[in-house]
Amino acid sequence: MIYLKHFANLSGSKPYIFLRLTSIMKIIPFILLLMMALHTNAADSLSLTTEAQKLLYAVKTGGNYGEWRTAINNAAESDITSQLSTDDLRKAFWLNMYNAYIQILLKEDPSRYQHRSSFFSSPLIPVAGKLVSLDFIEHGILRRSKMKIAMGYVNNFFPSALEKKWRVDKLDYRIHFALNCGAKSCPPVAFYSPEKLGAQLSLAAKGYLTANSIYDSANNTVKVPMILSWFRGDFGSGPGVRKILTEQNIIPENTIPKIEYIPYDWDLEIGHYIQ
Repeated sequence: MIYLKHFANLSGSKPYIFLRLTSIMKIIPFILLLMMALHTNAADSLSLTTEAQKLLYAVKTGGNYGEWRTAINNAAESDITSQLSTDDLRKAFWLNMYNAYIQILLKEDPSRYQHRSSFFSSPLIPVAGKLVSLDFIEHGILRRSKMKIAMGYVNNFFPSALEKKWRVDKLDYRIHFALNCGAKSCPPVAFYSPEKLGAQLSLAAKGYLTANSIYDSANNTVKVPMILSWFRGDFGSGPGVRKILTEQNIIPENTIPKIEYIPYDWDLEIGHYIQ
């Protein structure tokens, strides 16, 4: 600053140059703070989804997942709201969390699966200092406050304030082909990232439906996974299901086969990851 004053005296224009430089020097800290804030927000928007991916990866590889479990639990409630600011961020985070905790909880105590209703509805998952349930994640957040047993036709009339803050803006039916509930008939576990989520969910839908659907042209029937019945409202009812099956090349265009549902195999199978 002494040098700047001296330079101003030599130039004969001290009042103008000195005042301009002084003004600039005063706002530099604010510019730096703004840059730091923007950088922090950009990093934070990735941190939760990254931590959920690392949690799931540690579970898959048998590593110590405590660090990521603690980090996600130590996040503030407002972090979940602000960092997961788009549906792709929300879906990626909660899909990985759901799939990770299915593996964690059932490895810790496989007997939980003998009482599935209680298992899915009990608050067992630590997030931002709160305990939430698998049902909260699936039906409250990812299905945008849908009633669990209403086949996708009825919304929950009394969602919690937390559910309303954290849930997706729009239901994406493809999440049903990405959630692994621990049963043999469940879709396999994959690692979801917000940057590639659209392609990943489309691939999950195609893979699961192709592997688990049978079209019989002679009898004009198509057998499909029971998931399409349980949540038929999410898929657009019968016409919506047929449209999806047509898009996946499971049934030919301009056909209206009778839809039959394949019984679900509820035998426990953990560790079912996409290779």
